Amino acid sequence: MLEVMEACMKDIRGSDWLNEWLDLSHKFAFQYNPSLQPRALVVLGCIAKHGSLRHVKQILGIMERSLEPQPDPVLLEASVLCLTRMQLIINAKPEFHVNFFWLGIAMMQLNEKNLYAAGILLVEQNLHNLDELDAFVQQPSIILMNCKVDRHPLDTTVNVCFKSDFHFAFVTYLLKGFRHNDSTVVSRVVRILDFSLELISRHRGCNKYDVNLDSLPYIAALLPVCADARRYCVPRRKPDSSNISASSSKPIVDQTTVDESANISDENPPTRDPTLQEPPYYIYGKTVFIFQCSLKNF
Repeated sequence: MLEVMEACMKDIRGSDWLNEWLDLSHKFAFQYNPSLQPRALVVLGCIAKHGSLRHVKQILGIMERSLEPQPDPVLLEASVLCLTRMQLIINAKPEFHVNFFWLGIAMMQLNEKNLYAAGILLVEQNLHNLDELDAFVQQPSIILMNCKVDRHPLDTTVNVCFKSDFHFAFVTYLLKGFRHNDSTVVSRVVRILDFSLELISRHRGCNKYDVNLDSLPYIAALLPVCADARRYCVPRRKPDSSNISASSSKPIVDQTTVDESANISDENPPTRDPTLQEPPYYIYGKTVFIFQCSLKNF
């Protein structure tokens, strides 16, 4: 619709449809209205040609209000979608844009299908945006961790620590997308895994599918779903006959014991630890507050 309107404006003199549409979207986006505000935020992110830190602060304020006192997932999702588009038109340093990555990660940590889809879209767009800004002059994990808050409340709640191993923690949240029965989300997860390997290989100066400490979690996640990864990471050859004769001297495990242990495991399937619960919305509110505090440095 935006392209059609822009094409019509070229042939109609004095038409100011786009600016009128933008003014209306801006008006309803920052005005409380349960039915119109989420839609206006999405439209604003799509048609806006310019963005500023003031707009980001206003949208973060809306996100914070959408969490208290009663969470509003629709308004929260619309705010993230607006920021996803608006980050492309904001003229700021790469250090500022890195904050959007952690905002998307926080969305992916919540147990909401739509919010996860919005969060992973923000993360994908942010990684490509940072790459276009030439932000990855160092190892990508170092650049992204520069603005990470130590002992983040969300890390404690979901029991995943980016500080100990960034790549495995990141892949943990990406693998969560395979649980959603959504082909768009799954394809986006695969693209992010592949692009992360590209960033790592570019920094290391090696092949994209070379196995190293940084690429290992991404390759392991891609093997079941990516033919290129399986083609490059072929299984090792079978052992020689000499090794087989040497291994034959090892004690043979009783098959009956194996079958009995299998039956026991089937009767008592592993249960999820009840102490590991999905993070509540109020913790996500702390993430928004941290992002708001970081804006003071720009």
